[in-house]
Amino acid sequence: MEKQYTPVTTTQELDDALSRCRAAQKKFAEYTQEQVDKIMSYNPPQPPVVEGGGNTTPPVTLEKRIRKASLQTKTKLPITNAEDIERYLEGLRQQLEKLLVDQDGVMIIK
Repeated sequence: MEKQYTPVTTTQELDDALSRCRAAQKKFAEYTQEQVDKIMSYNPPQPPVVEGGGNTTPPVTLEKRIRKASLQTKTKLPITNAEDIERYLEGLRQQLEKLLVDQDGVMIIK
């Protein structure tokens, strides 16, 4: 079921929508990364397969599990040469590889 959204047509409606967005962002910020991972990795239970050709439910196609995550991109020291770049990129690679464990992909959100 797809949500239906009504268009914002007045400044008051826009202010109300922004207030709801800010409240949702505050709530989301309270979640730990582990809680977000658990929510994002949820797979609904599969219906049982009926043998003998009775009323069977078509198989549910599992969606790819794409993990939303943030990467630590700040540096403690300035990047001044090619070796520093390689070290920085290796750190990003290690973070991404950890995020891909048991996932079909990763989407960087920050």
